[in-house]
Amino acid sequence: MKNLIQLIAALVSTAGFCLMYHLPRRHIPLAAGGAAACWAVYLLLRSRIGNLFYLVLLVSIFSAAYAEIAAKYAKAPATLFLIPALIPLVPGSYVYYMMLSLVQDNYIATRRYGLLTAQWAIGLAAGISVVAVVHQILDSPHIPKPKRPSHGDSK
Repeated sequence: MKNLIQLIAALVSTAGFCLMYHLPRRHIPLAAGGAAACWAVYLLLRSRIGNLFYLVLLVSIFSAAYAEIAAKYAKAPATLFLIPALIPLVPGSYVYYMMLSLVQDNYIATRRYGLLTAQWAIGLAAGISVVAVVHQILDSPHIPKPKRPSHGDSK
């Protein structure tokens, strides 16, 4: 039940984000649905993957791949689907606790939450980069192969 509430919260909050930033209304269902799907993947993998970096890396790979597929389907830029899909994955609590512990002069906690925030952010960026590179390779025009001389040609 708790996971269902989280999924609904991801869907509704991302739809609100999309409305606030004037995403075209025809794209909001795909964008908000992508955010909920990405959060579902996070919830599914969270208990199976112990390393935070790898967890976020895999979820961001899913997010970026979803955005590329949704972009092809909707004939729109992938960014319209990538940014909303990442909204539930923003490490807000780690940043908040890092700043709180910094203000309270608790430098050990500041360091701990800062490292968690950095792992999360680097995992997000790396996952997006992996999908971007793969997409670039798959969409690049193929280099024409050199023609083989036929048996009748002499050189």
